[in-house]
Amino acid sequence: MNRFVTLGAMITTLCTITATTNVSAKDARSIALGGAVIANGNGAHGVLSNPASMMQMHRRGETTHVLLGFSGEARADSDLVDTVTDSANETIFDDLEDEIENLNSQSITCNPFTANDDTICIADTDPISVLSDRILNILDVLDGETVEGHLQTDLGIAFTHTNKPYSVNLSVSGTFSGTSDIPEGDRVYVGQFAEILEGDLTFGEVNRDEQPDFITFDPNLGTVDVVLPDENDPVTGEPVLNSSGQAAALIRVQLGISLARTLNVAGYKVDMGITPKISSLRAADVSANVQTELDETSRSIQDRFDDSENTESSFTVDLGFSTDLPTLPVQVAAVVRNLVPESIETENGFEFETTPQLIVGAAYQQGKLNLTGDLALNGAKVDNFDTQKIGIGVEYGTQKYAIRAGIAFDAERDEDNTAFTVGFGLGILQVGARISEVESTEISAQLSYSFK
Repeated sequence: MNRFVTLGAMITTLCTITATTNVSAKDARSIALGGAVIANGNGAHGVLSNPASMMQMHRRGETTHVLLGFSGEARADSDLVDTVTDSANETIFDDLEDEIENLNSQSITCNPFTANDDTICIADTDPISVLSDRILNILDVLDGETVEGHLQTDLGIAFTHTNKPYSVNLSVSGTFSGTSDIPEGDRVYVGQFAEILEGDLTFGEVNRDEQPDFITFDPNLGTVDVVLPDENDPVTGEPVLNSSGQAAALIRVQLGISLARTLNVAGYKVDMGITPKISSLRAADVSANVQTELDETSRSIQDRFDDSENTESSFTVDLGFSTDLPTLPVQVAAVVRNLVPESIETENGFEFETTPQLIVGAAYQQGKLNLTGDLALNGAKVDNFDTQKIGIGVEYGTQKYAIRAGIAFDAERDEDNTAFTVGFGLGILQVGARISEVESTEISAQLSYSFK
């Protein structure tokens, strides 16, 4: 019984791993413009979107670009976030454990020969009913919900003063996900405490014709027999609690080196860039269920998570192209991201995958005004998260100041697939955010500058 609290701790652990990734570059300007930047890359962060953009920077007379950035995204249901962050729920499973233990040691005090249905047999059982009702609500919120998250930091520098510009970018990212499954039987178990023990326990409830499945009353002997959470159902022989969950995490340390040059293709000047990327991957996952955690001899979730860890190295490459239309002030571009698929399996067989994606885009520049649009032509996975983005953005300003806004649509999101994006640039500071709901937010801030 001492580990009944693990039901709550396990699920809370799985569901508070919040922070996901998408296929577009995780930088403030890209996020603010709805992800639409491959035809209009600026600075070292623009190289992450399309390495061919270094040739545009070269023609603008820019020489050196530096970047230090952070980005994060979280996807989770708002009720789930409220539930797992509510301080009132921190000890709720401990409290229920104490109340069940107390009930199991109680004696029925009413006389079965003289009592009527309203006679109180055990006084003040309402606390266990209230706790059980609250836990039922928590289980309803947690059931089947998945929370996902992605955190990333970037350090980059690009040199565009030569005819063959190059860039180096180092990033460290963490991708996390957690999900839980609450079977109906667990709700029935907790629900009987909520229903029967509301207020005081009366003789009518004790002497009912149909006894509850998990609480047996014997008014003649004056006993209460409770099926404890770590016991089996007396009818089916199966464990009374079967809630389960799974959590997985991937840490990626990636080094990318970008090169660019201009080619002459059928009389047109086409910028081309390539970014080989080498990564060190570290992945782990854990599955847990209530019965395992109630077993005093079972190994801890943390130990099992550590045992599943696997490390590998991987390689992939991005290819980017861009060119100006001959009669319009429009730049068009295409990028193939993660041309070589990547994957890593944990020791338990859980797999993280990254697959190729082709994106096309265009940008219209008129003075300080810039209009951009990107379209992903296929769905892809990036560290296991599906994404296929369409984005449009508008930017007004200069290197010293800029305001940005856009709309981002992700066809692979089940919820909150359309969002407004906003951001600004003020000297070296760049900020961008994707906002659909509070529980599904992406934000990035970075320090970056381009020197001439």
